[in-house]
Amino acid sequence: MDDAKAFGLTVALTEIIKQAFSLSGNGARGLGVLIGLIVGVSYQASLAFPVDYAGWFNTVTYGLLLGVGAVGSYAVVDKFVAKVGAKAQVLPGSEAPKD
Repeated sequence: MDDAKAFGLTVALTEIIKQAFSLSGNGARGLGVLIGLIVGVSYQASLAFPVDYAGWFNTVTYGLLLGVGAVGSYAVVDKFVAKVGAKAQVLPGSEAPKD
């Protein structure tokens, strides 16, 4: 697994659990950070198990950044879609065909 896969896994697991338990707001943000911490620490430990303070600090920081990044990127995309979706115009005849 590399960094992009760890990030993708964090985003996907956060979204799946968030929808399954109808979480929103701070609960969803906390969940994202917690999942990022779990995925990040697991990933870093699979590469080389941390044995000293610096190793653990880097491992925990990596996990926290995964979680915060996942939550932040989702929020940015959500705001962008809401902003663009409000301005998007539906062209005549572009509706889905009805059977």
